[in-house]
Amino acid sequence: MARAGYKIVYDGRGQLTHLKGVSVAKDYDRMARAIFDANRDVFLKHFNPRGSRLVRWKYRAAFGLWKAVALLRAQLSGQRRVRPV
Repeated sequence: MARAGYKIVYDGRGQLTHLKGVSVAKDYDRMARAIFDANRDVFLKHFNPRGSRLVRWKYRAAFGLWKAVALLRAQLSGQRRVRPV
């Protein structure tokens, strides 16, 4: 916004509550996948600042495996909620 020429001003009177996952709350698989993917993207942003393909592949593989195991555990245990391993 600043680069576009807008002035950034803080107004503490407003309040916002982020309800993570509300739009997909009924679809637990989709919500779990979205959360795992968001966490992967945060790791890639902060731990791969140079954009290395090897690092990106490593994190995608690790988070993909983690997500698959968590989803499988939830299905096998008959639970609707997916929890990290």
